[in-house]
Amino acid sequence: MITDIQNIQYGAHKDNTTLMNTYTKHFEDTKGNSFARIEIDFHNKVIIDTWMGEFGSYENYKQVNTYILSQIERHRLDTWLSNYTHLESSLEHTAAWVRHELIPNVIAAGLRFKAIVRPKELTEKQLTKENSFDLGFFALQYFDSFTDAKAWLSNIN
Repeated sequence: MITDIQNIQYGAHKDNTTLMNTYTKHFEDTKGNSFARIEIDFHNKVIIDTWMGEFGSYENYKQVNTYILSQIERHRLDTWLSNYTHLESSLEHTAAWVRHELIPNVIAAGLRFKAIVRPKELTEKQLTKENSFDLGFFALQYFDSFTDAKAWLSNIN
């Protein structure tokens, strides 16, 4: 069973000129270990998922991403950043579901840009060695650092 912690936070952008409204949700395993954090920046219409350690089962991974899809639909978010830097679980068994169900559904919901930060572990980097692409209405780009991914998203929005 997964539990979650929710809160609304208010803060300033790094230039301290614009207040942003953000929402954070943590996904935890039955032992209380957080394996994913979802942040929504309503001002910039971006959702960020950050993965920590192992997510356990395929169902846990699917539950987090299904939640992300629901938030993209609900809040009309057009930008998604997935941070797998500290992910320790294999993504191999999730690839078909992501490719054939999740990505078509988020595109249909209005997502325009997706940035993925590859895991530090070399074996996982190989699993996310997909090619970046730009279809005009949807672009996906892979990065080796969170900073580079954020910079790309900042430049296209």
